[in-house]
Amino acid sequence: MKLLIALLAAAVLAAPVHWIPIPPVFRLVPGAAVFAFFFCVFAVLLREPRTYNAIRSMRWKLRLAWFRRRNGGKRDLPYACPCCGLRIRAFSGFPYRKHPKRYNPERYRDADNLVVCPCCFSMPRHRILAAWFQAHFEEIRDRRILYFAPEPSVRLWLKAHRVAFQTADLYQEADLKLDLQDTGLPDDSVQAVICNHVLEHVDDYAGALRELYRILAPGGLLFLSFPVDLRLEDVREDPSIVTENARREAFGQNDHRRVFGRNARELLEHYGFRAETIEGNSFPPEIKPVIGPADYDINILFRLQK
Repeated sequence: MKLLIALLAAAVLAAPVHWIPIPPVFRLVPGAAVFAFFFCVFAVLLREPRTYNAIRSMRWKLRLAWFRRRNGGKRDLPYACPCCGLRIRAFSGFPYRKHPKRYNPERYRDADNLVVCPCCFSMPRHRILAAWFQAHFEEIRDRRILYFAPEPSVRLWLKAHRVAFQTADLYQEADLKLDLQDTGLPDDSVQAVICNHVLEHVDDYAGALRELYRILAPGGLLFLSFPVDLRLEDVREDPSIVTENARREAFGQNDHRRVFGRNARELLEHYGFRAETIEGNSFPPEIKPVIGPADYDINILFRLQK
């Protein structure tokens, strides 16, 4: 993505060279030189996280502005997305068929795949969380949130409502580079955490839960979700399953290491949290708070308190 942005920016800035009134054969060298110069400049700039994040933010703002211009005044549309605040004609399909090496298609056959917001790409779990935040805004208004593996749609809602948050990730660009299993943060130092669909990726989910409990301040909140197979009672994992193909077949996605079971709430309480469920069925059908796009993407999140 960064390389593509640099190429496009360089091409746009180098284009005026081709309007210089000199024979075409003599335009090629200065045009190529200017293109190479601007490409190098943008390639260097995009290595700076703040520059890249600013460009991504601008792309999101332009996309949101376009959808608002098209759908903003249409209150009679049947669906709504609380993340971006727009009404829409229909939700889009999740493109699992385009990535057969990543997703196990069997996990998508019996679930509703038409669940993706065409504007902000939110899925049911994101819309349920945003709708719950909106209904219980006093719970997060004065807290600074630490957001692991931040999702663009939920970030959009947090920014729109001026909720203070920091992002954290071990591999993607974020405010803090943190390992969920060993953050290095002080005890009792975090007021609230959002952690959606991360526990299925880490080596040691139990260690990650203990670490989250350690860094949360007394009374701190953790908003958590992960894949739950309602056919299973307990969490299913197998350290001997190490290849991407085997993980895709066993756990639904080639980078998943486990899938959780029906006893998820009891499991979370075992690590010291007071657990409550945020159930999609309690929200209006217009936000489509359903199970999907995979059959383990249940429409239940967890509100945990230390």
